[in-house]
Amino acid sequence: MTGFLRVLHLRQFRRHPARAILTALSIAAGVALAVSVVVVQTSFDRSITSFGRTLAGPAPLRVVGPAARGGLDARVVDRIRAVPGVGVAVPLVQAVTIADSADGERSELVTAIGADCSMEALFGRFGCDGAAATPLVSARLARRLGPGATLRSDVRSVPLDGATTSSRLDGINRGSAVIYPLAVSQQLFARPGAVDVVYVTPAPGTPVETLRARLADAVGPQNGVLSSADPPPGMKSAAAFVLALLGLLSLFALAVGGMLARNSVVLSLVERRRDLAVAAAVGATPRMLTTGILAEVAIVGAAGGAIGAFGGVLLAKPVLDGIDRFVARAIGAHLTVHASPAVIGLSIALGLGAAVLATWRPARQAARLDIAAELSSRDTAEEAAVSTHVKRAAILIAIGVAGVVAAHVASSGGGLEPWQPIATELGVVVASVGLIGSVGTLAPIVATLVGRVLHGAPGAARLGIANVARSRRTGVMTIAVASAVGVAFSIASTTRSIHDAVTSDILSSGDRVSINTVPVSNSINIEGKPWPSTMAALAKIPGVASVDEQVVMLVRQPDGSTIGVSASDGDPPLRLDGDLVRGTADQARFARGEVVIGPNLARRFHVHPGDRIAIAGRDGVVDVTVQGVEQFGDFNGTLVRMPMSMVTRLYGEQPPAFVSLLVKPGADPVAVARAVEAAHLQPHLEASPPREIAETIAGEVSAQVSPFWALQRSLVVVAFVAVLFTLLLSAVQRRRELGVLGAIGMRPSEIAAMVISEGAAVALIGAVLGTVASIGFILAMGDAVAVVIGFQDPLRFDLLAPVAWGVVVLALVLVAASWPAWRAARTEVLPALQYE
Repeated sequence: MTGFLRVLHLRQFRRHPARAILTALSIAAGVALAVSVVVVQTSFDRSITSFGRTLAGPAPLRVVGPAARGGLDARVVDRIRAVPGVGVAVPLVQAVTIADSADGERSELVTAIGADCSMEALFGRFGCDGAAATPLVSARLARRLGPGATLRSDVRSVPLDGATTSSRLDGINRGSAVIYPLAVSQQLFARPGAVDVVYVTPAPGTPVETLRARLADAVGPQNGVLSSADPPPGMKSAAAFVLALLGLLSLFALAVGGMLARNSVVLSLVERRRDLAVAAAVGATPRMLTTGILAEVAIVGAAGGAIGAFGGVLLAKPVLDGIDRFVARAIGAHLTVHASPAVIGLSIALGLGAAVLATWRPARQAARLDIAAELSSRDTAEEAAVSTHVKRAAILIAIGVAGVVAAHVASSGGGLEPWQPIATELGVVVASVGLIGSVGTLAPIVATLVGRVLHGAPGAARLGIANVARSRRTGVMTIAVASAVGVAFSIASTTRSIHDAVTSDILSSGDRVSINTVPVSNSINIEGKPWPSTMAALAKIPGVASVDEQVVMLVRQPDGSTIGVSASDGDPPLRLDGDLVRGTADQARFARGEVVIGPNLARRFHVHPGDRIAIAGRDGVVDVTVQGVEQFGDFNGTLVRMPMSMVTRLYGEQPPAFVSLLVKPGADPVAVARAVEAAHLQPHLEASPPREIAETIAGEVSAQVSPFWALQRSLVVVAFVAVLFTLLLSAVQRRRELGVLGAIGMRPSEIAAMVISEGAAVALIGAVLGTVASIGFILAMGDAVAVVIGFQDPLRFDLLAPVAWGVVVLALVLVAASWPAWRAARTEVLPALQYE
């Protein structure tokens, strides 16, 4: 058996190394996408856990309040220290802020920690002086920023010159850390009488879980007792949606890789038909033949999986970079790629499994059928004219359209019923399966119609299109091309829809000037907002009618979930950004404390207008009355709009997350914005008129879709490999046909042009069908996002994207077709005519 495997199968690697390499690469392309999702998830979890454990030191537990910043009343610390079994309780302020170099060329997010001398229980002894006011700065940060660096706070710019540097802080958040005395940090970061977290170590002999239960009883249901390894509230949801979409698309790419491996095996079996026939004649059993073929495939699949492991790690980097923007601004942590040796094992298993599953059937067919009879009729079996399969295409299109309709129907009424998210997601899956499946079925039909229209085209082009119409493998190539172009169309259209939604919302809010001192997107947790002195001065700028402050917070609920809380002191105080789908938005009722909530929050707790919901505050859990439900997606549709007085009562004074200036009638917003900046009220302060801030926010949103563009480019690579392999297979299967064409006078250049025409036809047909199919996907996905997240963006199609990416894919497909065309052009006529 070993000799049989070596002679008949393993030597194929030496005889056809290029084919083995390309087969491995086709598997690697699909594996890389699937593995990248695993690497991203692992890296996300480990980075967040590492960040938390670095701050926690030896403390296994931490107590957090309902609000992300200043959520714990300082009096809670005494209650925690009084709990039996508590060894050390360390209160900390954990602020996220920005440090700037003196020349303004470098700015970076840093973690600013406020602590008393009990922190030495976490970080070790470093000569703590409770009366000192100077910060302790990591040596790495000091070197990066240089002399004259400053730190942004909520009351002033804080110079870092004269600070004590310590290399012991270099391990915290990649060295992006600054430590202040607790009282100083509370003043700098607007946390009077409050802290963010208390780390707890148990006394000797006290089990951690026992202490955890005691702490939960002592601090009340509004506060949470977490382990040091638990991610901050709301962090996991930040990556969940991105990873879910990446996971679905990566499974598709893995399936395409498997189909390409199948094509490679069929190509190999076609070329080795005599070898297999001889092996069967001298006693090789069907089981031996099947085992040998699958062993050969398994080796290539495992090699492809190993290559895919490295590709997955490389692909995970841009995906993580996109998520890192959110995480860094939320908690100050940075994500790094973590790839354990288990990733290689998983990749090899995926590659081997995909290759074996995809080639199981052709291997068994080659082994069990009468080899001689099969080979003698191979040309007829493989290259018989392909039926148009109009009925199958109609069924698949009907399935896809049904999925689109189901998603739309299930999204009605704001998606407030528990069954609606499941129904919309199922609609997206059904739409995707039907529409993508129809692309592969429609491709030969479209090619047939194109061939009839181009009856006056050169003979080589007509033959190429005819080959596309009758080839059974056209579907594989077309689906791969359509996916690359269709995903680009979907991403670009989604980005444009968000852009137009943001622009429309901002421009419709009236003549307002936005005031920003930090990045404008996902920055509610970043300190350094406009100072109190700045707020007072803004009201005196010529042309300013009023200053509108908006507080936005992330709040942890007693069940561990998170919600968003928003309040404004503008006129009117209740201003909706989305459509009201249930109830009312009455200003008088709002002033009395009746709130408006997002759709996902209403669905989660089965809340209707008039019902009451529990919201965690700093001093306990309070019940508030819901007067309406708004179709708005901030905080994944869990936003609660409440009066500013209620926010102050529940969480204390909070600095504004957003500040805008209402311009007086007749005043020019652009002139007001320039006057604000000319006043130099605060470093890094920017004043933006409506259209300018709309473009800024839209640009931030576009940057957040970078993970999906990384995936789309990987699908382009898959399309390249798909066309290359399939055309190589077709060239071998049509060897007799190529010989006949050469015998009747077709020049090698014309034969090459025929193959190139096949690739061009596949690229153009795939691009068109992928664009059309993506319209249905975009419609279904838009309805699903409106329900699952809460956003209801206007429908916009970016028609430039499929054109641009269609050109890119066409160019790559033509390059991929060049090698098969070269091989076809070199076909020798006499041996080809003898080819059975």
